[in-house]
Amino acid sequence: MTKTTKFLLPVLGSVIFMALVLAITNELNSRLLEKHRSEKHRPERVFGQIHGQDFVMDKAVYDMNINTLTLRQGKEFFADRQVMLFLFKRGSSFIVKKGTRTHNPVHVHIGWRTPGKNIPERDSFTDGLDLDLRFWGVTDKQVSGSINLKIDGDYPTNISGQFVATLENNKKTQSG
Repeated sequence: MTKTTKFLLPVLGSVIFMALVLAITNELNSRLLEKHRSEKHRPERVFGQIHGQDFVMDKAVYDMNINTLTLRQGKEFFADRQVMLFLFKRGSSFIVKKGTRTHNPVHVHIGWRTPGKNIPERDSFTDGLDLDLRFWGVTDKQVSGSINLKIDGDYPTNISGQFVATLENNKKTQSG
């Protein structure tokens, strides 16, 4: 064995070892990042009760044409339970406290199915509610944020969590 070979073998071994460690580390980091993304950014994170019935959000939609955010549960045309927020101003956060006497920039409509009925019942609120709605980010296709809504009464509504809503009627991405 020559001096060069004696020198290059340990160096080559170190390079192979470092490449193997780097590949394993990258694979582990990739798996951890994917797990974090799937746990942190699931749209199913809004839950609670609507009109006293358990609620776990299946879908969120933000309609840019009429400035509404809809959080719904159910796959049928009429949702099993849903909250629709009509936003009467543009902004990244909407905070409404019960008992506030100023004009409320948000109207909240809730819907729920009563057993044995196909058409959901509905109610709307402009006061008597606590709301903390925050939008974090927007792309051409989605808007993300968080909500905490509480409406007291005989059949309370109390939902909270994070959402990723699909954008509808985005004039920037529509052609024609």
